[in-house]
Amino acid sequence: MANIFLTRADLSAEDRLTAGWEYVLDAVPGLGQAFVDHVCSRAKLPPSQFSGAIKHPRGTAENRPDFLVKCKHYDILCEHKLSAKLGNQQLERYLTLLSEPRWKLALVAGQRIEVSAAVRAAHGYIFPTEVGAPSHFLWQDVHRVVRRFRPRIARDFAEYLEHLGLATFSWPGMGNPFTDPAAAEALKSLFDAITPSVRRPGAQCRTRSGSLIYEIRRPFQPIHLLNVGPLQTVADFDPTIWGPVMAAWAWVRGPAGRSKPVLPTVYGHLEGSTPCILTSTEFGQYPYDAEVFIERYYYVPLREILVRSRSLSLQRLEAFCQAVLNHLRGVGRVIAHDDASQVSPRK
Repeated sequence: MANIFLTRADLSAEDRLTAGWEYVLDAVPGLGQAFVDHVCSRAKLPPSQFSGAIKHPRGTAENRPDFLVKCKHYDILCEHKLSAKLGNQQLERYLTLLSEPRWKLALVAGQRIEVSAAVRAAHGYIFPTEVGAPSHFLWQDVHRVVRRFRPRIARDFAEYLEHLGLATFSWPGMGNPFTDPAAAEALKSLFDAITPSVRRPGAQCRTRSGSLIYEIRRPFQPIHLLNVGPLQTVADFDPTIWGPVMAAWAWVRGPAGRSKPVLPTVYGHLEGSTPCILTSTEFGQYPYDAEVFIERYYYVPLREILVRSRSLSLQRLEAFCQAVLNHLRGVGRVIAHDDASQVSPRK
């Protein structure tokens, strides 16, 4: 029997997740209360009784939180994020919707997001109080709660979260680079260490400030920029790859206004290497240059790169980057993907 949460739908990833979460809370007895107990315990709120959940409960077109968890003593407005960042003053604007003392505001995200001091100090904003915890809840927390329940619909939703890379991922001995600052810094140190081997004459290499994205600028023509970094999921366009990946995506220089990519169309995996390759049909323009468009993605499960041994992790990250650079130069034969029929080029 198919997992209903993995069926295709004309919704964004965040809207699908929100709709699924509302359905599961209504369908699985005890799950809503378990989630409320988890939130109360971590945010130091008085216990309360779960009474229901509503998606997009109130607000305007500009200020519309994703979710409302209704409880006996208070209601919790929830904003949901996967990999997207907060909008301009988004939580500050949502705080203005808390018209009654019983209303609370919480953020549930797929990776660590910086929340302003003003929001953290605001009356009504709730978040985990443990030292070192993000200033918001995580979908990984939801996964831990959901997987305790045995009904089929709960197991399917837990599987769906795993598919989206929202189960707890741990770099052995380090933690989750999406949520743990120490693990994030350790990953950045790997990027620093591979720089001498991936830098080309005239190219610049750096880790993007405030992110886990490593940039190789102008390695060779026609590649203007190669971004390398972890993504929580590529399941929106490749359901054959589950969970977090190490990815590389190439920005290519060509004639301004072109209607087709410079790089040839290709999908598969490199012979004798691990990266999967996907030609992008997203074809998004680089914001600072009308001649540069994104044209190709490469990715491999993150667990194949980040292993317990730092030296082996470094070796595998370097091999991944070299395989990508070589293929962009035209070196390496591509093997058709066994499950290519399931894959939709990224839009």
